[in-house]
Amino acid sequence: MFRSILIPIDHYSPHTDAAVAAAVDLAKLTGAAIHVVHAEEGISGIDSLALGPLPADTASKMRQEDIDLLEVVRQRFADVGLSATTELLPRDGTSIHKRVLVAAEQVGADLIVLGAGGSSELVGLLLGSVSHKIIQHAPSAVLVIR
Repeated sequence: MFRSILIPIDHYSPHTDAAVAAAVDLAKLTGAAIHVVHAEEGISGIDSLALGPLPADTASKMRQEDIDLLEVVRQRFADVGLSATTELLPRDGTSIHKRVLVAAEQVGADLIVLGAGGSSELVGLLLGSVSHKIIQHAPSAVLVIR
């Protein structure tokens, strides 16, 4: 069935929690490898357009929070006896959904499991939701969890 599952997470939320829980169940059933990724964002949405680059100390704190988030999710898998790799996807001038799709290709993911939450309605309207773009462009199956 599934050999490699990618779980892109944005922040820890009920949607992220539900996606992780679904991935735990699927990995137990299939023995699939688990890969958790988080794309660095900086300040999200419209705020980033107005505020510009972040001060170095703020960016460093945000990066550490991202690393800590990945560790929390990795530990959730470890707590049930599953191994998961984690990766922080650095800002590189491309959109979040493109970085997630590249990561999916790199790990050979045949399933992407993601939470339906994320952007505010305004940001989603103006820029489109990350989950919607992943669904549209993913070369593999996508499971969206609410």
